[in-house]
Amino acid sequence: MSYGRKFLSVLTVAFAFFAFSTFVSAQETPPSDDNSQVSPVEKKRGKFGKRGKRGMRGKRGMRGMRGLSQLNLTDDQKSQIKSLREAHKAGNQGNREEFRSLMMKRREGSLTEADQARLSEMREQAKASNKQLRDSILAVLTDEQRQQLETQRAERKKRMEERKKRWQERRQNSQPQDN
Repeated sequence: MSYGRKFLSVLTVAFAFFAFSTFVSAQETPPSDDNSQVSPVEKKRGKFGKRGKRGMRGKRGMRGMRGLSQLNLTDDQKSQIKSLREAHKAGNQGNREEFRSLMMKRREGSLTEADQARLSEMREQAKASNKQLRDSILAVLTDEQRQQLETQRAERKKRMEERKKRWQERRQNSQPQDN
């Protein structure tokens, strides 16, 4: 082998080594402990998207019954409703844990007939408990506030029906015609 070919081989190996080391160093990431590399927007958003609320919109304080935050509640009414909700939540804590475990069994596929019956029973209990909470909250409101709440509900229902109608029309228009 001539000196020119040896020189060319050494040069090729050196170039390959240099290129490989450049690619490897470009792939290294900084340690995750250093938060200076994260933009302020990413810090604010966290892992739950733009709003940072797992998709929830608007105010989260009065989420049991929609529209309560728009009723101009007095401080006394707000405190009464808050205490009603806290009592409701505390009373249902054990049921909530049991419900979660049953739902986990369901996801795993190990739900028995007895578990299924208990799940149905718990759902009925939850409906009754939520209705009782709703009635208690409505008892705190004035007649005018109850009327405003019903008006809001009717408007929301109307908007939902319009949205559903538009969605169905779009769906029908986007389906290919079979001729």
